Amino acid sequence: GSEMCIRDRYNMFYGVAVNAAIGISNQIHAAVWTLLGNFTTSFNPQITKNYASGDWNRVKQLHFTGAKLSFFLMSLLSVPIILNTKHLLGLWLIDVPPYTDVFTQIILCIALISSLTSTSNTLVRSTGKIKSYELILNGIIVFFFFLSFICFRLHFPLYVPYLMLLFSSVTLSFFEGYRSCKCIGISCRRYFYSVHFRMLLSFFIGLSVVSFFPLETEGIIYLLVRLLYAVIVIALCEYLIGFNNRERNFLKQTVSKIWHKFFWYKMKKSIIFCQASAKVASVLNCYERELSKQRSVQIVIRNVPNLVKFFKSLNLKAEVLYLSLIHISEPTR
Repeated sequence: GSEMCIRDRYNMFYGVAVNAAIGISNQIHAAVWTLLGNFTTSFNPQITKNYASGDWNRVKQLHFTGAKLSFFLMSLLSVPIILNTKHLLGLWLIDVPPYTDVFTQIILCIALISSLTSTSNTLVRSTGKIKSYELILNGIIVFFFFLSFICFRLHFPLYVPYLMLLFSSVTLSFFEGYRSCKCIGISCRRYFYSVHFRMLLSFFIGLSVVSFFPLETEGIIYLLVRLLYAVIVIALCEYLIGFNNRERNFLKQTVSKIWHKFFWYKMKKSIIFCQASAKVASVLNCYERELSKQRSVQIVIRNVPNLVKFFKSLNLKAEVLYLSLIHISEPTR
């Protein structure tokens, strides 16, 4: 809501060109946030369910881990764009509106800060006691909106009113984190140290490494190498500094599940050959063993075409194929 109001003020004070730059930056923000949305949404029902059942240890675990993983994924998506905004916009658009790169970088920084409280808002709302929470929340938003309006009236640089959204996001992040800690009775100092401090520290260390040790090449290869380099450095810094041992194990298990589901499973195929009726029992035993390992099975019949109908009649979870041997007779002289 506040972003839309500020966008209207830009249109009023600076015209359509600046508004177009903001529109492009919002499209990039929406694309990045959509990729993250499916992941963060999976934590919300679990937080509400465990809070209702009184499982406080599980709620704390989801609260901490969900916020860290959200920031981790958002940083992997946004940092390469922030560091290479002009290059990416040049590839995407023929005519890039002025200040598009600045607005894009600011709004992605806002998304990064907001991701730190992706679970805090859900946790507070799970209590059902949100009257004072909503009043203070909206009061902060209105306060920074009026500050941005003053910036417009005093003709500050174009990007300054948009920076008010960033300051608003930082303030809201601390407030939501504070209220979420009060809801489950944990130390605010512990939460902010474990989530905000450690993740932001690892983030800025990774950002410094990427900025101070740039890879100087040219062309599209330069861009691809820069993107990959930024992702690897940020991921390593946050993995080693931002996460504790339990969270690292959870992250490794999650990545392993995704890998087996989308990549490794497709590579695991067992092919069983059957060349005689006497081998049917052995083939079925082998089929059961491979199926228990969650592998896709392919049964290839050779020389005995009647076995194809037999195996298909069993309704096996396997692909049954027939491979005939072609005999080539020698030509007569």
